[in-house]
Amino acid sequence: MTDSKPPSPARTDGVPGVPVMVLGAVIAVLGPLFGLLAGSMAGSPDPNSSGHLVQYFIGGLMVGAVGAVIMYLGFVRYRRWRKALKAEQRL
Repeated sequence: MTDSKPPSPARTDGVPGVPVMVLGAVIAVLGPLFGLLAGSMAGSPDPNSSGHLVQYFIGGLMVGAVGAVIMYLGFVRYRRWRKALKAEQRL
């Protein structure tokens, strides 16, 4: 006789896309913050100018935008996986 047990509800293979979403969210949040930090550390020779701060902050915003795109790609991967899983359960 074969012992056919139902599959465990706790999946061991993980959920595709979730780690990518988390990584993208971390990059999207920390990018501008590190841009501000680097800009304030770089300083400016003129005390009335905020040139370096703005430049580094814009660079951090660009890094944050890349993180948002990575997060979106992880979400797309997750949605495709869920759709395939639901289609598989219907059969």
